[in-house]
Amino acid sequence: MKNLLRIFMLFFMFIAAAVFFYLDNKHQDSSGLVVNNFLVLTFIIGCVIVLMKASDELKKEIEEAESSY
Repeated sequence: MKNLLRIFMLFFMFIAAAVFFYLDNKHQDSSGLVVNNFLVLTFIIGCVIVLMKASDELKKEIEEAESSY
């Protein structure tokens, strides 16, 4: 269960960073736009990876719980 909490904390950190870069993106001129869009895209991909790991952890925990019955 601790691993699951760590994964969700990481997920919310990715979300917060993506929101920060998105809001920061609005206040800049077009010169820094490409870099910020790349960073936001990187964070979104990171979120997807974290969610996939979280779902794998959940599947493992459910299988362990079912096998213990």
